[in-house]
Amino acid sequence: MGFKMSWSVSKIKGDLQMMSHECRYPGNDGYTQFAIKKDLMEIKFLLNDLIETCPTFAGEEEWLHERLINKLSK
Repeated sequence: MGFKMSWSVSKIKGDLQMMSHECRYPGNDGYTQFAIKKDLMEIKFLLNDLIETCPTFAGEEEWLHERLINKLSK
């Protein structure tokens, strides 16, 4: 029995980026924007909880360090 990837990272990223756009869109009222932000934060909290349950892998620290360097250089 093999691994079957039943999700699309690019679709998930696209959905999250659309939520972020709608949260910042000045045409939406604060009530709507806050509801979207709460949804984004719930997703963030869930991801943090799920990542905590995953093991650490070889090369992970280096990958995270590179990502931090790239983010800080922007």
